[in-house]
Amino acid sequence: MDVNGLIERYKADALENMKWSRTRRRNMETLTEEATAAHKTGRYEVSMDKFVHILAILETEEPKYPSEMRATVTSNVASALHFLGEYAAAKEMYERALDEFSAGSVGWLTYLQLGNLNEKRCEYIQARLAQVATGERPDPSLYQDGYGKTR
Repeated sequence: MDVNGLIERYKADALENMKWSRTRRRNMETLTEEATAAHKTGRYEVSMDKFVHILAILETEEPKYPSEMRATVTSNVASALHFLGEYAAAKEMYERALDEFSAGSVGWLTYLQLGNLNEKRCEYIQARLAQVATGERPDPSLYQDGYGKTR
């Protein structure tokens, strides 16, 4: 699966059709809701497509330094690919998310409340990479919440 090609297509579309920040924000909100709903209901192709679209928009507007949001969306793309059995593409995206989370920093207030959230995210992604390496699909009933807890 050519995820990078899809990202580039959506980036071109975002640059051409979403020039206003209000339009981008509305599209991001809609895409996020649709992607999350699709992922939760096992429609991983739809989920992957929507998360890739979000990632492309983020890559057109965010600076190139590490971003928690971009890392999270990248991890979600990887998860959808993993569920679809696209192990090579999932591995690539998990590794991107891992690099981004590793390079990012955690705010002091978040650290006081939740600990090193990025470290928890990296551990979760490394466990997913181990599953990819063995060809094991993830358990759809398990996920990592926004607080770094596996549920």
